[in-house]
Amino acid sequence: MLKRLYLYLPVLALAFVSAAYAVWWDVTAGAIEEGIIAWAANPAPGEPVIAYQRLTVTGFPFRIEIVADQPRILARNGTFQAERLIANVQPYDLSNIIFRAGGRQQVTLVGEMQGAPLNAALEGTTRASLMSVKLGEAGPERIDIDLHGFDGTLTRTGEPPAALKADRMQLHGRRVPDEAGNAGPLQFVAMADRLTLGAGIDPLLGPDIAHFSLFARIDKPPQGALGDTAQLQRWLEEGGVLAIEDANLLWGKFDLNAKGELRLDDARRPQGRIDAAMKGYGALIDALMRRGLLAQEDGENARLALNLMAMAAADDKGRVPVPLTLEEGKVFVGRMAVGSLAPLP
Repeated sequence: MLKRLYLYLPVLALAFVSAAYAVWWDVTAGAIEEGIIAWAANPAPGEPVIAYQRLTVTGFPFRIEIVADQPRILARNGTFQAERLIANVQPYDLSNIIFRAGGRQQVTLVGEMQGAPLNAALEGTTRASLMSVKLGEAGPERIDIDLHGFDGTLTRTGEPPAALKADRMQLHGRRVPDEAGNAGPLQFVAMADRLTLGAGIDPLLGPDIAHFSLFARIDKPPQGALGDTAQLQRWLEEGGVLAIEDANLLWGKFDLNAKGELRLDDARRPQGRIDAAMKGYGALIDALMRRGLLAQEDGENARLALNLMAMAAADDKGRVPVPLTLEEGKVFVGRMAVGSLAPLP
């Protein structure tokens, strides 16, 4: 009898652990569900307002999956809504959340710049809409958004909806702590592949943009800098610096790579230095002059300066190195002034 008991002990232990885990999972999942219901019913001041038609919690045993039908999130500077939103977390680590959105989705941004409304809405469908969030003690430490196969419209203040398609669009942002562990620079990446501009968007260099990417850094940004245009504006006016670590654009014949730093001067004009390398600049200059965005004289001056530089050097992709300086409301290529800059609104 005792020998048989020893044989059953591992099975009994496993059954006990499994039962304890099931109870723990159920308690954790229940607490999450109750927290979401309480949030929707009575959001705290300053928190986003959430709403949904139905909420279910599943995923046992390896994850907790929260499914919201017809979710709607209203924040101070924008809204999000979709036909379905699915969130997954590990029961033992609630700080990492992975979201998937299904059906038609809409994101709106609402703000103000110098008293004028600054609104935009992106609405459409995707093959896949993914987002992951890493939460810390002071809020999100990392946000990653990845949209595949977007097909929809972009609406901006005072303009009709514009058709937009993209094979893939990404946005990544993260806070990098300093040596003391305090919140340091904000690093962000924006990328888009195979964009197609439809009716309602001026195809400056043609309807197809093969690739766009921007790797940038904001040193010591204020809380809410990405969503609060007023705070971002104050930060710029107080000497904030936007460091462009790497930017690339391949649009028609125009091929650009750039790095540099930008800030605003006392007259609210961009100033700084950008080290660019470009190919197909003639098409860009012609397009800007045709649309009246670049004065004829400024355009020809820029073409002359770039042609002179093209005779001297080019990188392995045939791009001409172009040192751009923005100073006192003017744009210089080397030492030659090729354009002017108006103050930001």
